[in-house]
This record gives sequence, C-alpha cells and structure tokens, in this order.
Amino acid sequence: MTANSKLEESYIDKTNIKVDCILKCLEDKCSKYRETKGDSKVVKINTFDVSNGNGYVSRILKTTIFFDDIKKEPFICVIKVPSAENFVKLFSGTTGKFDEDWECTKLKSLAMFHNNELKFYKNMSKKIGEITLPVCYGGFDIVIGSQDGAIIMEYLTSSSGCISSHETLNIFQVKSVLNELLKLHVYSLTTGKEEKKIFKHKYGKEHSKIYVSLFNSHWESIKNVLSEQFINELESNYTKYIEHYINIYHYYIYKLPFISGNYSVLCHGDLWINNLMYKRDLKGHLTNDIYAIIDWQTVYEGSIGVDLARLLVQCTSPEDRHKIETTLLPKYYEDLKKNSSLNDKDFNMTYDMFMHNYNICLIDQAFHNITMISLIITELEKNEDIYNFNAKKDGLCLRLYWNLKDAFEKLEKIGTEFLNEIKI
Repeated sequence: MTANSKLEESYIDKTNIKVDCILKCLEDKCSKYRETKGDSKVVKINTFDVSNGNGYVSRILKTTIFFDDIKKEPFICVIKVPSAENFVKLFSGTTGKFDEDWECTKLKSLAMFHNNELKFYKNMSKKIGEITLPVCYGGFDIVIGSQDGAIIMEYLTSSSGCISSHETLNIFQVKSVLNELLKLHVYSLTTGKEEKKIFKHKYGKEHSKIYVSLFNSHWESIKNVLSEQFINELESNYTKYIEHYINIYHYYIYKLPFISGNYSVLCHGDLWINNLMYKRDLKGHLTNDIYAIIDWQTVYEGSIGVDLARLLVQCTSPEDRHKIETTLLPKYYEDLKKNSSLNDKDFNMTYDMFMHNYNICLIDQAFHNITMISLIITELEKNEDIYNFNAKKDGLCLRLYWNLKDAFEKLEKIGTEFLNEIKI
C-alpha cells in the first residue's frame, strides 16, 4: 500500500489514527482513489489545516497523497478530526456544569458531536433523495481513552466555497437551501419516519442554563457597539424575556415537535452560512446554487422550524427575511404538504402549526444571534480597518436589532403562559 512501513505506522496530524487505517478506508470505499492510485504505492502524505483553527469542534485537514509514479496526480481528500479548542473558548466564562470537571465534559461533547455526524453519513446520507451532501469515504468513531476519531471526505473547496460570515445570503441562495431542506423534511415525514428517531437531541437540560449565561455575557459585550436608540428599545424586553429562555428552549426541543397536529423532522441543527458551500462558476465566483450542506454533528429529531429559523435569522438581511417569510414560507408549506401527502394521505399539519414552529424557533435563534453577531464583530475588529469595520458593524447591529425586535413582538403576541407548563 505504501513504499515504506514507517509511513503506514505513522499517525495523522496530532491524532492517534494511523495512516494505514486511512489508506485502507480509501482503498475500500473510494473508487476515485483506487483509480488514481492504480498499481502505484503511496510515498508521502501531507496535511494542512484549512479551517485555520476556526472550527468549534473539529479541524479540517486537507490531505494530499503522493504516489511513487510521478506521472500520477496526487489524490486530495479531507480528514475531519475532532478538536475542542474553540469550543472551550466559546463557553469560557459561562456558569454551569461546563466549568466542573471540564476535561471529562469536553471529551464527552466531542465524542457526541463526532460520532453523531459519522452515524449520519453512514446511515442516512444515501437514503435522503439526492440531498446535496459531501461525499463521505468512511471514518472512525471516537472511543474515549483509546481512539481519537476521524471522518474522511471529498475535498470541496476547489469547486465550491462559503460566503463570508459577516455577509448575508441573497434570496436565490436561500431558495437553493430551501430546496435541500424540503428533501430532508419530506424524507422525515415519509420513508424516514422511523429512522429519524435514532438521532435524539443529545444536550442535557443543564445546557439551557449555559446558553443563558452565554447570551447575557455577549449582550453586555454587544451593547458597547449598539446605538443608544437600539439599546433603549431592546433592553427592557431582553431583561423580561431572557428570564423565560430556559422554558423556551425546553419547549421547542422536547415538547413542540411532538404535540398534537405537529410532525417531527430531522434537523441539521446548525444551518448557518459557514456550513453552506456554494458552487463556483468558471471564473471562481460563488453562484446561487448550493453545492453541499456540511457539518452534520448536531443532527437530531426535532421541530420543522429549527433549520428554517436558523437559516433566515443568522444568514439573511431583515428585508429579505421578511420577504421570505411572507412569500417563500407559504410556498414551502404547500410543497411540503404536496410531497408528503404522496406517501402519507394523513398529512394533518396546518399552516398555522407550521408557522408556530417557525416563530418559536425564530425566538430561540434571535437570542443566539446575540452571540453570533458579537463573535463576528469581535473578529472583524481584529482584521478590518476602521472604515470597513464601522460599515460592517452597523449592518450587523441592524440585523440583530430587527431579529430581536421581531422575536420580542412574537413573544408579546404569543404570550408566555404556555411556557409555565414546561417541566424541567
């Protein structure tokens, strides 16, 4: 398989996964690798972290495999390996169980995320009708104390890329993602009715308290760049409604998907701009067409509003979000009903129930937007000159203002009495 045994017995970058295991996996499960390699032997493997340390629970290693036949092009793939560096940074300073026995919690969290994603690629990716996923060539679970874990995947960035996190998707780019979500949701309501149940929400109930601490911390931080007008309009409602967040969290995670007249679906769980890869045209420019939805670590059975709300709150301008809510979401519901009814004549979810899911999840995502915008602004401040920083900061603050304003108005309309029934 390789030109020397030392290479086979060596390890992939900062892991205990042997090169030999990676090569055997590619040999078994990747026809492109077999065709590229032919009868030649591997002489060298280079890895480069293309995530630049920005992943919260993983490192993405661009892996280049060289052969002894110099006429052959190297084979390039990606090896995704667990890493908790930014996960630690994100939750530093919060209160709750994440501060106790941190090393154990960190390892369990990494194993949960990594093994969940690998299970999804192994069990589900080929069953969901033509959904745009990266090709997975296999991998290895994390076994705490003995095996680090890895997922071997196709290399995407030569033909696709992500839009910058401080920018927004246009309506056509959102439509492209909605087409993929529809496949996921229709599968969940038809042929995947039973299989979706193997992906349960893994966070413990203590996690909602950690989120509150995180939101409060970033709310204080973001107020340093919000205008006085925005702070005056939002502060009292933030103080009022953050007190209900733990119940909101438990309602939309554990109760909402399973109430009468509703349907649960598979949720990506982290559908935002960094996890959306768009096709490049011949000039290398990103197009409106989705190439792959990546990072399925948090996939679980939940509310149909989870991914829709995260996509629109975290990835669109307020103007486009409002337009999508009034034009594309009604159409999405009709398409869902039509395609699900082909296999299930008893599709009983009303449009009001569909929008109730979306509205509750929008409220949740508006709180998460505080953290998201705060982190993006902090990163921009490090890398932009003052003129560009102020322009981008103002746009981000406006997005946060409208997301929170709309969320608070929805809470005012819905009321919070129903949350009193939630048992934690």
